[in-house]
Amino acid sequence: PKNPTTLDSIPTPPNTISFPVKLYFRNDYPNPKSYAKKSSAPYHILYQDYFNARQNYIDSAIDKSNITTFFINEVDWGYQVLLKLYDSVTREIQRGNSVQLFSRGYASPLNVTQYNVNLTQRRISSVYRFFLEYNQEYLKKLLDKNKSASFEVVEVPLGEYAANQATSDDINDRSASVYSTAASIERKVEILYMTRSQNTYRDWE
Repeated sequence: PKNPTTLDSIPTPPNTISFPVKLYFRNDYPNPKSYAKKSSAPYHILYQDYFNARQNYIDSAIDKSNITTFFINEVDWGYQVLLKLYDSVTREIQRGNSVQLFSRGYASPLNVTQYNVNLTQRRISSVYRFFLEYNQEYLKKLLDKNKSASFEVVEVPLGEYAANQATSDDINDRSASVYSTAASIERKVEILYMTRSQNTYRDWE
């Protein structure tokens, strides 16, 4: 079986994009122990950090087999789909079109509800930062050149309101509330769908 802590575990990119695109996060990331609603950390940096930390999750989890499968089939796969989506968004902006991504954030029920609502907003903002900063800020440069085009991630944060209430919130049982597959699968952003609007002219050609 593939080792989820090495680069050879990363799945082959898909040919098509299937929504929702699910992106997963480390416990309390980005900006741990913060009530901020925005984060300057782009998702590709957070993904790499999660990738580097996963052995600790596997070692600390009771359901080691399940969490290993989760990292490969969910975390890594979601990131590969995100890269495909990035290419699609970039093509639309190159054509002078405007793009909106409608996203919903989730958190595991380990903290108080208001904290988790803010945490989901930080996670959504990290996805937005990814699109602007990935590939040496290529998309941001396109938007700067083409003022008629725009890009937006529409935030629909839910926090613990949408968390699976069967997931452990016992801070003293971190193997269940932090490192388990049940808890890990709650810490995500879902990009639900993409919309685009055509502009009648391009002001950068």
